[in-house]
Amino acid sequence: MATPMSIPTSANNAGKPGPHATISPDALTNKPHLHSPPRPQSPMPPTASLTDAGSTLLAEDDDDEGGEIDSSEPITKVTSRSQPGGSSTIGQPSSETHQASSSLPIPSPPAEVEATLTKLTSHANVAGVLVLSRPEALVIRSGGSFFDPSGPGARDRAIRLKSVVEMVRNAVLGLERDVPKSEMGDELSFLRIRTKKYEMMISPS
Repeated sequence: MATPMSIPTSANNAGKPGPHATISPDALTNKPHLHSPPRPQSPMPPTASLTDAGSTLLAEDDDDEGGEIDSSEPITKVTSRSQPGGSSTIGQPSSETHQASSSLPIPSPPAEVEATLTKLTSHANVAGVLVLSRPEALVIRSGGSFFDPSGPGARDRAIRLKSVVEMVRNAVLGLERDVPKSEMGDELSFLRIRTKKYEMMISPS
């Protein structure tokens, strides 16, 4: 039991012995509102600890209106911060990267190839022409109504373009790997694929 603590007498009871009170450490530990200030004229200093040793209140909700906080589950308040360039869409290059890539020259086919492409594109029976890079199979140029990027049905044609490029890449890579196995020094020079609807001619060179 703690030593009794004397409370000063009030002005109305001057000359009379003041009341005595004892404050138990258990009463301080079991104070119901851990974060509320002591009541006026309380002997408990405002800066005194009201929790057991070792327990920590990590954070406190700003919207709390004086309700009780469960000290067994400390509240952690996390503040999210946007990082520079965080609003960029996934895969979208930054402005510096875009400027650098846009300044690079795009390789163009030789003059004779250019003339052949123009002739093929203008042919009535040719639905589309593609020029792809190797070995990445990136589209350098596309032409013809089969791959027209504008107008009605442009989305379907874009999906078709992706499928054709993937098919050509897989076919060329597979044959370039397997053709030399049948004859030493041989290589793929021309490929023709015929389906029920279309005929595709591929020149890997």
